[in-house]
Amino acid sequence: MLRTGVLIWLAWLLCSAAPADAQAIESCPRLPDGSGLRWEQRDVPGMVFCKALSTADATEMFTVTLGGSLPFRPVGSQQVGRGTVGGQRVRWYRGSDGFDPTVQVRETLLRLGRGRDVHVVVRAPSEDVLETRMQLVEGLAFDP
Repeated sequence: MLRTGVLIWLAWLLCSAAPADAQAIESCPRLPDGSGLRWEQRDVPGMVFCKALSTADATEMFTVTLGGSLPFRPVGSQQVGRGTVGGQRVRWYRGSDGFDPTVQVRETLLRLGRGRDVHVVVRAPSEDVLETRMQLVEGLAFDP
């Protein structure tokens, strides 16, 4: 009986630890204070998709995808600059919008460690708006 009780306790301990690990992967980063943004989060198997929306008019400002093995692969010839996201240095790459070629798109990939990757995409109608949105992305804070 004691052995069964120990096994049940160990099973409970392992099961209760799993959501904490999953939560570390499955939560959107903290938005900058006073940004006027909110997250719309969608959980999909193996990753979380976070869309930053303006609280004023629900305009999409940027997206963040967190997961273990993300499909985005940077192409060196598309590199357009460097910056920071969540305190980490990144390289920004030019992306494209298949529906509207006039949209400015920038993408980057961060490695947070422990199998956690982050893909950030910023879309904007102009270079000025793009720059403003990228400044907001710099202020993201990822949980350790």
